[in-house]
Amino acid sequence: MENNIKEELLERRLRWLVAELSNDTEEFLAAHPELKFYSVGLDCNSEYGTMLLCFNTQEEFEKTLFKYQNGDFADSYQTAEEILDLKFNTGDWEYQDVASYQVFSSDELMAMFGDDVDSLIECMMDFNYKVLRAFVATEVFKIIPKTSDFQPICLDHEDDVLEALERTKEVLLTERSC
Repeated sequence: MENNIKEELLERRLRWLVAELSNDTEEFLAAHPELKFYSVGLDCNSEYGTMLLCFNTQEEFEKTLFKYQNGDFADSYQTAEEILDLKFNTGDWEYQDVASYQVFSSDELMAMFGDDVDSLIECMMDFNYKVLRAFVATEVFKIIPKTSDFQPICLDHEDDVLEALERTKEVLLTERSC
């Protein structure tokens, strides 16, 4: 696929996805006006062009942590690092799949990247971070009830959670593109 066509497709999907995230967040907040969140997550699967919109509250995190610390995996959730990893692992969040998006079809991904999976993942994560950056700038994002330590996260399905958290913080301060 020609570079300018690819860039146009990425830009159109970015605008579409930010609008979808905004609409779905607005609906979710209306359904849960009593909740206050410590994070919103974009849980991505770059290889398949998909994304989940996720939220979690401190109360739900504490329930999950208690369950894990007192269950079969008690030894795995004792250190500050392990607890932070759990806190930002969207797969363990109460509101893990507020909405799901098929951002790109397999045909579109194949046309853009062929069999170059490494380039696909790198470019899609750059795209996903652009989406997060654009979403953070929306009016809807501003009205999310947030804890004082609120931190969004964008991570790929197989990412190390703590690395993704640091990368998200960095990316929100810088501009990247594929």
